[in-house]
This record gives sequence, C-alpha cells and structure tokens, in this order.
Amino acid sequence: MTIFETNSAGIYPDLQLGFSAVNPNTPSQSDFPAPSNALISAADFGNAEALLATTAGILSNISQTFNVTSQKSGYVNLAPEGRNFRQNDLAFYLGDSWKISRKLTLSYGVRWEYFSPVDEKNGLTLLPVIPSGQTAAQTLISDATVDFAGGPSKRGLYHSYWKGFSPNIGLAWDPFGNGRTAVRAGFSMNNVNDAFFTAAENAFSANPGLSTTNTAAPNGLAGPTVSNPVAVSVPPFSIPTTFSQNANVLGVPNNVGYAIDPNLKPPYVEQWNLSIQRDLGANTSLTVGYIGNHGVGLFRAVDVNQVIIGSNGFLPDFNRARSNGFIALATPASDPRCTGPGTADQCGQFNPLFNPNLPGSQALTIFPNICGPGALGFVGPTDFSGLGFLNNDVQSGFVGDMAHIYQEFGCGPSPGFFAPNDFILGGDLLKNASFSTYHAGLVEVRRRLNSGLYFQANYVFSKVLTDYGTSVNNDQVRFQPYLDNARPFLEKGRAPFDFNHQFKANFTYELPIGKGHRLSSSSKVLSLLLDGWQTGSIFTWQSGSPFSILSTQPTFNRSGSRSARNTAIATLAHQQISGDMGVFVQPGGVVYIINPKLVGPNGTGAPASNGLTCAPAVTGGFCNPQPGEVGNLQLDAFTGPMYFDWDMSAQKDFRVTERMKLSFRTEAFNLLNHPVFFIGDQDLNSLHFGQSTSTVSSPRILQMSLRLKF
Repeated sequence: MTIFETNSAGIYPDLQLGFSAVNPNTPSQSDFPAPSNALISAADFGNAEALLATTAGILSNISQTFNVTSQKSGYVNLAPEGRNFRQNDLAFYLGDSWKISRKLTLSYGVRWEYFSPVDEKNGLTLLPVIPSGQTAAQTLISDATVDFAGGPSKRGLYHSYWKGFSPNIGLAWDPFGNGRTAVRAGFSMNNVNDAFFTAAENAFSANPGLSTTNTAAPNGLAGPTVSNPVAVSVPPFSIPTTFSQNANVLGVPNNVGYAIDPNLKPPYVEQWNLSIQRDLGANTSLTVGYIGNHGVGLFRAVDVNQVIIGSNGFLPDFNRARSNGFIALATPASDPRCTGPGTADQCGQFNPLFNPNLPGSQALTIFPNICGPGALGFVGPTDFSGLGFLNNDVQSGFVGDMAHIYQEFGCGPSPGFFAPNDFILGGDLLKNASFSTYHAGLVEVRRRLNSGLYFQANYVFSKVLTDYGTSVNNDQVRFQPYLDNARPFLEKGRAPFDFNHQFKANFTYELPIGKGHRLSSSSKVLSLLLDGWQTGSIFTWQSGSPFSILSTQPTFNRSGSRSARNTAIATLAHQQISGDMGVFVQPGGVVYIINPKLVGPNGTGAPASNGLTCAPAVTGGFCNPQPGEVGNLQLDAFTGPMYFDWDMSAQKDFRVTERMKLSFRTEAFNLLNHPVFFIGDQDLNSLHFGQSTSTVSSPRILQMSLRLKF
C-alpha cells in the first residue's frame, strides 16, 4: 500500500519527498509499478488519484454565485438574491338602485380600478429595450439591448393602464306581483387580479445578467485544498448588454430573451346571467337559469422565436433525406449497389444520404450546406456518421427538433435560417393572448329548513372552452408557447375543468322520533337514546375530466413545452373513439380507460416505429404525425370516467346538564366505496398508454367522534 502525505515540500509516497524526482507534487502512472514492471492501468490510476484527492482534501473546483444588490453595485461577494416586488391597487365604485315600479327594480353601477405595473423596488429587473416604432415581438427577434427596468429606472416593466372601467347592471322582476315568481338578469365586468407578480417575474428574471456563477480554475492534484481554498474572483459586470454579447458568453443553448408587452393590461371577465325562480309551496322553490362568462386578454407568454422548417426549404429536404433512409434500410447490405467507397453507400441500415445507385434515392439540397467539416462531429458537410441522435431525428420524423439543434449550434446556411433570432433560443413574450368561455344551464330545487328538513339539489349542463391548457402548465408563470404561432386556433379546446354534466344534492334531516315528535317515549332511558338524532348527506355525480391523446413529438416545433401538446393522428372518427372509452378491467387487475383493443402489442398506442405513412399497430389505432404535421385530434377531446361520491353523517346530542352536552357523530365518506379511476393526458408512445394507475376517489372512510360541549 502506498501512503500519501502532504507537507510544505508537496505530496509524497511512502513518507519520501515527492512522487519522483521529476514529479514532486502529483503522481504519474510510473509511480505505481505493476507486476513485470508494467504500468498501472488507467482505471486503477484514476481510482488512486481520486483516493488521494479525497484523503488530502484536494478540491477539484470551487464555484461561487454572485448577485447584484442595486443597479450600480455590480456583482457583490456573498450577496443573496433578493427582490422587493410592489404593486398598487386603487378602486372607486358608484352604484344605485332604481325601483321602476312595484314589480321591477333596476340596479346599476360602475367600478374604476387601477392596477399599477408590477415593480421591483431596487429596479433589479432586466428587459429588452423596445425602440420607438417597434413591437416587443420585433425586438425579441433582433439583437436587442437588455437593460434595467423598474425601480429608479426611467422605464417601467410595462405601461400604466387607466381605462379599467367595469360596469354592472341587474334587473329583478316580479311578473305577477304576488311575490312567488322572480325573474333576474344581470351583466358585469370584473378585472382579474391574478398572476401579476409570478408571470412578470418569470419574464424579467429569465434574462441573464443579474446573477452569475464563477469557478476557480482547477489544477488537478496540485489544486486548492479544503484548508487552503483559493478565492473565486468577482466576474465583470456589464449592463446594458445585448443578446449577441450574452450568446458569446453563455453560448446560444443557455441564452434566452424574455420580454413583456409594454401595453400589457389587467385581464377581465365579462359575466351575465338570467334566471327564473318560482315558489312551489311547502317552503320549496324551483330555479331555472343560464350563466355565462368570457375571460378576455388573459395572460399568456408565447415563444416568438419559433423554429423555421417550411419557408426555408428545410422540410422538403428533410423528407427527401428520410425517404433515402428508408430506401437504404430496405436494401440488403450485400447489394452490389451499396459497396462503393464512403458511408454514403451503406445499406441495411437507416442512411439518409443520397445514393445514386438506388432507385428513388434523391439528391439533397439543404443538408449539404448545413454546418461545415468537423462541426458537431461531422466528418463532412453531408455525413451523418457519429451523429446517431440526428440520424434518429430523421428516421423518427422529428424535423422540429432537428431544426432546433441546428439553430442552437449555429449550423444554418445563412443568418436566421432555422429561427428568426440566432442569438437566443426562446424569445418569450408575455402578453394578453388567451381567452376562456363558459356557458351553463342549471335547474335547482331548494327547500328551506322546515319541520327538521332542509334539502338542495341541482343539475348543471355546461361547456368551458379555452386556448390555455392548464393541465400542462398548471402554474402561475403563464408560459405556454403555441405549437404553431401561425395557428393559435390549434390550442382551442375544452378546459381541463370542463365537467359537462353535474348533479349535486345535499340534505339535513332531524329524525321525527323522540321528544316533541309522534314517536316518543316517557322513559328517560329511551328518550336519552332517541331524542336529538340528525342525519345529513352530500351526493355528487358528474362527468369525468377531459383528457387528450398526445404524441408529444417534435414533428413541427422543437421538443419540450413547444410540442408537449402535439396530439396524435387518429384513423377513426371522434365519436368512434369516444365509444371506446370506459373502464376495462383486465386479468391481473390492470385497468384501462381506453379500450385495450386500441393498444398495440408493445403496450403503446403507436406503431413500433414511425414510417413514411400512417400504419397503426392495430385496426382503428393511432399514429404519430408526419414531419411538418400536427395531430388531427383536438385537445382535451375525450372524457374520463364519471365521478361519483356519496357521503353521509348521523349526529346525536346527549344533554348531561343544563350547561353540558355530549355530542356523538359518525360519518361515512364514499359510503359505497365506489372507485373513480383517474386518467390524465395520454402519451401515445408510453408503455402504459390508456392505463389508469390511480383513483380520484379515496377508499371508504368511517369515523366517529365524541365531543363534550359546555
């Protein structure tokens, strides 16, 4: 065994000064003779170095994060990252009620509300400077200047909005004048005070410059130790900066540009209703009504730096390369037409390059001009060898992902070839871009508490549409890029909380037994047991939650959140697929929500591999979209299992003294122990496609309590 120690002379083995005469501080393989005078293996030598570094406390590197404390402080050593957000909310309201006649009353008013722009007290926010006459979107696709905003800066994060007037009006009409029928109608507008801070903070904090990490250069085993670390130098601070300067420092893969629309304003909701209420007698009323609302200008951050695949001719050339690849794959490697020199003639495998000897193989026009020799591992400008992940992109049809990779590493034949702005990846703009609509018809029967009985039951038929899929981005940053900026309508669909049918009922009932009721007893013991029983119940029966059948594949835009909502290709009509939704319990207890006949033998809903045409694995099955295409299914088009829940309770009070009461209560949640299976968005390529592995409902719970009241 070799023992390593350190002193002022350096590091030495076996208590002898230095490792060798020529290597006093760090070991070499020759310092570890192996049998027959051979050198120690590289793996064993690496383990020895790691052991030495651990026992001697030698640090491989030292990193430190630096933050700014003001717009003029530069990076400050040991300063935490702190922000002081602020926003003012000021509102005035005027309202009046006018009794037009004995039967008709009009209520009206207006509210003016001002939300100041979100601000950071010290101005520690960075946003692109938008030149006069230019929009925020145009700025994001240029080499924009990034500078401070808010606080002591002359510009805010966005402009103030002073036009927040919200009217409301309501009518109440007693058509027969007998107080038994009421017709009510109303309309109002209300500003939405939601996600101001989180959405704005996500925008301005993403621009680099206010926080950075610096690393002391490692020096192998001669580097710093735990007891004698080296100081990490404070990096230079440069604000204002530009997208291109940041790209030079960070590299394009780590550089983004975020902006806020200067004309951002508070979202608002328009609401309206119409109802007819009728007294049916016996303290019971019937209400029939309609409710609607419309969310306008809801916050949404989108990516304006979407990859380009069509107008530049890349998609047609990608499809030619893909066709070449499948031709080569179908040709035996022993075919004499595939024995020429170079990788371009390889067959028996997916090879997207042009082979003039193979019928149908096509010359490529764009790929020969992408990157240069040696770039990204290319042997030549058209050679895919050594780039298996790009080869896989071509075979799978991931043209959006491939364009993104080329843009990321600056491989475009010309500036702006694969994206409008080569200096950044995402060009994310927060603006008033989304909407929602809600329409509902309702019927309600209600009985006021009388003779110990109260009940309420209602049925609601509703529809909620939106272009913001919160099931994917259910947070407050409001960042959800479009699958295609030119087709925002692709995002429109049912909201994740769109429950079309809802029936709910509840009641409380004091049982008609005991003192004061016909069924009573003069016996103190029986009275103690019978008096004061009350029961209650809550009943819910409603439609299941919507879900999508997704491919999530980057066949049009780049991967990740840009393609997360790319749906699948269906070979059946929507109604036919809906008929195959339900609960299908399989041997072994596996539960499917989508009929297992639509699941392929490999457990997914997709073919084993993406081909040049849609060839589903099973009859009536699904496929992934082709390059340049998106799925033909609508988002959130299908409905999960119906939700059912029934809770009951019973309670009795025992009077101990005039001032003391003992209360016994028993409750049953999910009384029938009915399971409601959960299904979220389904990834067509998941090995668990169509399966439900959890429940929305909880198992039946029975609980009892005893309380002493005094």
